[in-house]
Amino acid sequence: MKTTNPFALMGNSTFDNLQRFVTNNSLRNITIDKFFEQRIRIKSLHNEITSLTPKPIQTLHQSKKDKCIKDGKKARYLLLKYRRGGFTTWEQALSYRQVVTQPNTSCVTLSDTQENTKTIFRMVTLMSDLDIQKPPSLMKSKSHIEVPALNTYFHVGTAGAKAFGRGDNLKRVHGSEVAHWQGGYDVIDNLVAGLTEAARYGEVTFETTANGASGWFYEMYKEAMAGENSWNPLFYAWYMDSENTFSDYDILKQEEFFDTIQDEEKILMDSKNLTIGQMLWRRDKKFELKKLFAQEYPENWNDAFLVRGFSFFDFSMLSNLAKNVKNPLNQRDSIIIWIEPEKDEEYSAGADPAEGNENSDNSVMGILNKKTGEQVAVLRGKWRPDVFARKCIELCNYYNGALFACEVNNHGHSVLNTVVNALHYKHLYYRLKPLDKDKYGGDKKEKVAGWHTNGSTRPLLLDDLNEALEHDYMVVNDTIFIAECKTFVDRGGKYEADKNQKDDSVIAWGIAWQCRKQKKATFYIG
Repeated sequence: MKTTNPFALMGNSTFDNLQRFVTNNSLRNITIDKFFEQRIRIKSLHNEITSLTPKPIQTLHQSKKDKCIKDGKKARYLLLKYRRGGFTTWEQALSYRQVVTQPNTSCVTLSDTQENTKTIFRMVTLMSDLDIQKPPSLMKSKSHIEVPALNTYFHVGTAGAKAFGRGDNLKRVHGSEVAHWQGGYDVIDNLVAGLTEAARYGEVTFETTANGASGWFYEMYKEAMAGENSWNPLFYAWYMDSENTFSDYDILKQEEFFDTIQDEEKILMDSKNLTIGQMLWRRDKKFELKKLFAQEYPENWNDAFLVRGFSFFDFSMLSNLAKNVKNPLNQRDSIIIWIEPEKDEEYSAGADPAEGNENSDNSVMGILNKKTGEQVAVLRGKWRPDVFARKCIELCNYYNGALFACEVNNHGHSVLNTVVNALHYKHLYYRLKPLDKDKYGGDKKEKVAGWHTNGSTRPLLLDDLNEALEHDYMVVNDTIFIAECKTFVDRGGKYEADKNQKDDSVIAWGIAWQCRKQKKATFYIG
């Protein structure tokens, strides 16, 4: 069957114009910045029509995405952001640029509500209306623009209103306010699976402000931070935007600020090298938003996810801990190392094992410096108990033969069996197990390897862990641990992980802290 050239249907004049258009406007012939400056018009925060001159934060955002590609990673991005940073505008401009310059491409933006969808599409409509070099055949409808002669379209819709399947072929997918999309985890997961498969050779960017410590975006972002999925986590704090500052303040305002400065303001100002103008802006926003400030204008990714329910750990304390974590020195094969082992230092390790299948919790082991209480390394993943045991002991040996404490509940017995009988590891934590009375009527106990969590030891573990965090006895570097602490809540009289959340890291680090109390053993009980 003979194929008809779509340009020929439009007449020679239009055909020639489009051919010249494609040649002159190829993505290879014009940079993003130049294209935006020359052709993209937007409405500013002051309701003025202006060209899209990239802000430093937008340039930083694009450079981070470009670096991911350069490093060989997939073009899959989870963007956790603050309010009004211009990220949605940036993503629409990229999609518009794609469909008016590159034949045979399709782009999609999905928002959380119909109202926000209309707002985004008005933005795209403005771009096309004021683009003086737009393709001569560009058409608009209520939900998309298209260029039939280029075989391109750009759809803007509401998440869930239209299903995208594996048969679609999308060059760019942008999700707006994904944490606020309607539907449970499974519903959103199915929608995302269709979108990512449709864009298997394209780019997917899901951006949002936070919406509590639960839901699809929260779970995926937390996993991405731990290196447990293929998404690239991107985070931008409010102070990274040069527009979030006060420039018009007098000496009296400055003196008033320093007279009333709080300790947490001093820490933030010094650690991030912030100006007085930025700190005054922060105070103003905190006064306006109250408790929602951390969610709407976060300073680290943990702060963004506010907790629903009554948390065992103090939220402000956890937020302060998150500001002082170290960046990993090394991260590979499910191991994160913040501090390499030091000669003559002693270390304690706490492990919370799981079954080790795709539906189970993570198995986690954390290692502390016994003297300083600092988190130096963590092992986190899904393995069979015997495999987890070998990985634990390998890391313990790396840390000078760390004293190893494993929770023996459930799968812990299998882990200890491998550790003791197959690996013959000698540096184990022992508990005293009560036995029957001796022949004289006295208490009789024996030493048994491993930590047993029960009605007596669980409150001890949690109370000691909380005290260690509140008084900075434990130096925290594990952001996943902090995230789990925020969702460790009262569920009907018992503190545990909130619904659909995890507490493996809470228990593992709690056991590691208990393990510090015992001197290093050089024997073992088989």
